Amino acid sequence: MRNEEHLHRLEALEKQFYDTGYLTSSSADDLAALKWTMNEARKVEKLESARKEIAEIWIRTLISHIKLMNEHHPEWKIFAEKEIKQLTLLIDTKK
Repeated sequence: MRNEEHLHRLEALEKQFYDTGYLTSSSADDLAALKWTMNEARKVEKLESARKEIAEIWIRTLISHIKLMNEHHPEWKIFAEKEIKQLTLLIDTKK
């Protein structure tokens, strides 16, 4: 189950706590734990989104650099053959 789904379920539980109007000390503790969990889930969502965004920026930067190298220094592929093979291998093994 994804974090979003967990978050929606937690929000529904929080609403249920308030709707029943029945808060004992243990349910108040449960509610506090629930709120903490919801906040942590939101933080995780933000971190995952930021990680994806950073990866996309790195890939776009790599593509831009390759285009520049092709345009201004086309023989770079000959000199960087070993590194290109390493990069290809790394990309293929991460699938």
